[in-house]
Amino acid sequence: MKRLVLVLLIVVCAMAMPRAQGATGPVVRLNAPIDVALDARETPRRLLHARVTIPVSAGPLTLVYPKWIPGEHAPDGPIDDMVGLRFAAAGKTVAWRRDGVDRYAFHLDVPQGATSLDASFDFLSPIGAGGFSSSSSETAHLGIYYWNQVVLYPQGAKPDDVMVRATLQVPDGWQIGTSLVSESGSSRRGGPSGPPEPTKFAPVSLTTLIDSPVIAGEYFKAVPLDTGSRAVEADLVG
Repeated sequence: MKRLVLVLLIVVCAMAMPRAQGATGPVVRLNAPIDVALDARETPRRLLHARVTIPVSAGPLTLVYPKWIPGEHAPDGPIDDMVGLRFAAAGKTVAWRRDGVDRYAFHLDVPQGATSLDASFDFLSPIGAGGFSSSSSETAHLGIYYWNQVVLYPQGAKPDDVMVRATLQVPDGWQIGTSLVSESGSSRRGGPSGPPEPTKFAPVSLTTLIDSPVIAGEYFKAVPLDTGSRAVEADLVG
């Protein structure tokens, strides 16, 4: 007998904000947005592919994976499920090492002439029960994508000041719902034939991005709650 599981995601924006953990030096300010591309087409296999492009200059650099997650109030970012980390800049592979104390920090040296650094890695969606963004969030028919799972940023940068351009590709035929607004001005995209291209979202701060998960699924329904000047809806997948 088949079971139908309904998932309702209510995004609450007034949550605790992520912190720039481990900041011991001067505050870092980026001169351009970070690009985060999430390929979620292998959601049925519980496998997400991420590519993060960060504006950089030559020299030592420390990147961090989000540790303090909004609403969780503990240093429990799901770094155990991050695998296959690789860095490249100026057409060359960049070696890296993990911090000896803070396992959420990665040290590397950006080569001369590089203006951007590409980080690529996979995120393995948990199978069993867990807490918050460390819990199982994907099945063969739906996914809930938390941006803190697939982003890196420079140590010492304030999440409120770091701008991020995010893109998302979901399996064919799936629809998405999120408080993020796409470049076309819509917060929802997809249909029976599936989105032909990744959804490109308008730039937001890292704080806002992490506080704006995406719900997606093969069986999707948007329920209007308020059709006034600022539309409000409940998005459901099953």
